[in-house]
Amino acid sequence: MTVARAEAALARKGLRVGRYNVYWPQWGTSLPRTRIPSRWKVSGDGADPYSPGTVLLPIDAQGPMPPDVVAEMRHEATASPTVTPTSSP
Repeated sequence: MTVARAEAALARKGLRVGRYNVYWPQWGTSLPRTRIPSRWKVSGDGADPYSPGTVLLPIDAQGPMPPDVVAEMRHEATASPTVTPTSSP
């Protein structure tokens, strides 16, 4: 099912998309709707609950990863993990 068809089906149920998660083979990230072509396909079983009246829509990207997403992926890969101190008894 395309993103456009999924949105129409959700609207008929009184729901809207609260978040779009786009997945490439190497990386997944949230993108605004304006950056997602309507013809891209919804992945998996479709929408997952997100917040009251909204859903998260997982999308399989059908195109190259934009440069800013590549930069985000590289930054995350080189970022140091956050260490949280533990309390001792």
